[in-house]
Amino acid sequence: RGLTTYPRVATADATRGWGEMQYLPAGHASAPTDDNWAKALVKTVLTLHPRYRPGAAWLMNNATLIRIREIQDSNKRFMWSDHGNLSESPEGGTLLGYPVHVDNNMDDIGTDLFPIAFGNFAQGYVIVDRHGIRIVRDEVSVKGTILLDTYKRVGGGLGDSNAIKWLKVATS
Repeated sequence: RGLTTYPRVATADATRGWGEMQYLPAGHASAPTDDNWAKALVKTVLTLHPRYRPGAAWLMNNATLIRIREIQDSNKRFMWSDHGNLSESPEGGTLLGYPVHVDNNMDDIGTDLFPIAFGNFAQGYVIVDRHGIRIVRDEVSVKGTILLDTYKRVGGGLGDSNAIKWLKVATS
């Protein structure tokens, strides 16, 4: 089950049911300003419990990354910090000290959408990899030829719903 298929609600960690992840509003119903974005991003980091912050990262699509990279404070300083060589990848820096990963399956910025996730995805999402590969010998499909079919069972799902926070483009 994919990460975006789980419900996202506004309730805090202690009062939220299992399997629901918390979202924080960006402060504007459709197109947050630089100030809205800056405040919402800081609040998202600080809402995540400190035990999940080591190893945390941002997740957004490329269009959202472009918008976030443009955010400046009143002194024209960018929130984005370039670390390393930008020619390696456009997400080669950090946002508020945390790495950014691009997933173009994430929502674009728009009313009531969730364009940004932040958290410790290693703790928040669990990938289950069943041990071993199953091999089935097929001598019937093509006469005189032996075919080998291989199977591997892999799955995934929400591990700890407190380890991931979402940013919603909305006022509440």
